[in-house]
This record gives sequence, structure tokens and C-alpha cells, in this order.
Amino acid sequence: MAKIGFCGASHLGLCYSAAAVKKGNKIFCYDFDHNKIRNYKRFEIDIDEPKLKNILIENKKQYNFSCKISDLSKCDFVFFSYDVGTDHKGNGDYRKLRENLKSLIESLDIKVPLIILSQVPPGFTRLFSSKKHNIFYQVETLIFGRAIDRALKPERFIIGCSSTDKELFSKYKKFLKSFNCPVLIMKYESAELSKIAINCYLAADVTLTNTLAEISKVIGANWDEILPTLKLDKRIGKNAYLNPGLGLSGGNIERDLTTLNNIGEKKDANTEFIKTIIKHSKYSKKWLLKTVSIFLKNKNSINITVLGLAYKGNTNAIKNSPSIEFLKKMKKYKVKVYDPVVKNIGLKNTIEYQSEYEALEGADILVIATSWDVFKRLNIRIIKSKMRGNVIIDPLKVLNKEIVEKFKFKYYCLG
Repeated sequence: MAKIGFCGASHLGLCYSAAAVKKGNKIFCYDFDHNKIRNYKRFEIDIDEPKLKNILIENKKQYNFSCKISDLSKCDFVFFSYDVGTDHKGNGDYRKLRENLKSLIESLDIKVPLIILSQVPPGFTRLFSSKKHNIFYQVETLIFGRAIDRALKPERFIIGCSSTDKELFSKYKKFLKSFNCPVLIMKYESAELSKIAINCYLAADVTLTNTLAEISKVIGANWDEILPTLKLDKRIGKNAYLNPGLGLSGGNIERDLTTLNNIGEKKDANTEFIKTIIKHSKYSKKWLLKTVSIFLKNKNSINITVLGLAYKGNTNAIKNSPSIEFLKKMKKYKVKVYDPVVKNIGLKNTIEYQSEYEALEGADILVIATSWDVFKRLNIRIIKSKMRGNVIIDPLKVLNKEIVEKFKFKYYCLG
């Protein structure tokens, strides 16, 4: 059993700590926000991630949530695990991250190795490597809604070191080995860029899918019929992002695209392709407003219901959520909204309801903006009885189109 510290009781830190505790390790968790630590001591967890809270409670004897940063010096090694916020342009806010990391390094016993888990731009880790000799960077590839599964069953570990001949210390090596996956060791900058490269490839997949799905629609093809032809091609594969969506959301991919674009501009490298992806994401986000606007012409009174506020299912994250961005554009209308997890969004033009069917009462237009599983089980007959109108806008194809159209709804989706 290793004693593993986490500085940063964030979504990132808690999910990785949950994976570490499941492997039989003792966890010390610190955060500069002591109120958060006090709440977590009572297991009042404000992060909505499937399986997370259950793991924390089941293993509470192995957790030490502490307001003393000195407790981290009792650990065999420490992860620095703060989430990185972004501004409205997708730029990462690294100022606070640098301040917290500097404070940790100043407080941590020099003998305790430090691993940066936060998402940082190339060159970041090396700036701090001279201040503490045993510092590493570990790439994280968690996905909101599936973070615990990803943390417990990683495809590989990507570890950044000051140089490729640097040896990983034994307890860290043993910890990584317990996950039974490849460990790729490289220098800091390569590891930092690896994280960005992964997200850029995903973003390119999403962008191409959205473009092809839109073309499919306008020429009268059926994207659902095309999907198997791509999934069965080994050069593309069944795990590719082939379902069209409403642009890039959540903040992480957008941040990495912006970081890469900024690096390209500073170093005089061609990043036109990255600019195209960013531009197309903004275009895709306009689909909801463009589609709903068809029914708003010359109508002063129309009832709209939006189901789903989170940027995707199984999370309470709303960063760059297409649903929230759409609602902000609908200031002239009172919109009924419901989400299983996201509450109190603070938009004056919305009325929040406690159930999906309650929010549907008297609706002329139903918009399903998030692919929650509970929405996939909606009863179309009940929807029909609740709604006044007959328009369903379901970009992500949460409902079964054939069943919906049997009830004489006008059904709009992507692809």
C-alpha cells in the first residue's frame, strides 16, 4: 500500500484518487479551498460523476481530507490535480494554477516526488522542474460521465520527464503497473503536447462528422445508413466519433485547440486547420437556434421546452453547453427547462421544473439538447398528450425517429 497525496480536490483529483484507492492505496487529499475539504470530510460531494461518491464512501477509512498542506509530506508521492478553467475564448487560466503549484512546491518535503496531473501547455512543467528535482507530468484522458471507468481502466499512461533517460521511482512505477497497461515515457514537452494532440484528433473527428452529416441531410442521404460503412473500415473503426453533435463543449478540447493555435501563431507555424475546427464548432452550435427560429417567425407567443442543460449526459458540467448558449439567445421568450442534475442556472428567461413531463405541459416546441438516458426512455404517447404543438427538435437523436413520426410530430435531427 502506498500513501498517495492529491493537491486539488477537483473532479480530476477526486476521480484519480478513487482509482488509486480502489487499487488498495491510502489517500491524502488537500485543497487550498478549505471549505471544500470540510464538506468532503462529511462526504458532501458537489461533483456529479457516476460511481464517484459511492467509491469515496465505501473507502472512507482510506481517505484523509486535510486542511494542512504539511500532511502531503507524509505521502510517498503527490499528484497536483487542479482543473484548469477557461475564458470565453477558450484560453486556459493558468495564473491560479501557477500560484497553487508554487505554494505546493514551497511546502512539500523535497524528498516527496511530485506529479503534475493538471492539463498544462507545453513548456509549463519544465518551468518548475528546476525548483524540485523529482517532478513528472502525467497526461490525463478522463471523460465527464465516464471518468471513473477511464481512470480505472486506462488505455495507456503517458509520463513526461525532464529527460527520457530519467528513471521512474519505484513506488510510482509499481502504482502504474497495477493498472496493467502500457507506460509511455517521454520528455515533458512531448507528454504535454500528447494531451493536446489527442484532443485535436478528437476535435477533427467531430468536425468532419458534423460536416458530412450536414451534407448528407441536404442531399437526401441518411447518415445512419452511412455509419456502418465507416465503422467497418479498419482505418476508421467502431470507436471513431461518428455521431453528429452541436460542436465542441466542456472546455477541455476547446482549451487545447486554443493553446495549439496560440503556439502556432507565436512560432510562425501553420494552424489554419485548427482555426477551421474552432470556426466549425461555433457554426455547429448555431444549429439549435437556426432550427427553432423557423417556428418563431411572426409569432409573439410560443411555448418552448428544453430538456437537458448539461453539455452532455452523466455530468453536471455546463461549460460551453449548446443548450445554455441557445437559452441565452432566447431572451424574448420564457422557456421551460429540465435537467436531471443541473439546477439553478440563473437565466431570467427560464422556468425550471422538477420533472421532464411537468416541463412539457403546453409546449409548442420540444428541444432535447442533452443525451441523458432518462430522455431515451420518454413515453411518446405521454409527450403527445402533454404538448400543445407537434414540433420535436432532437439534434442528437435521443428519441426513436420512426416512433416519433408515427405520432404525427414534425421531427428535426442532425444527419
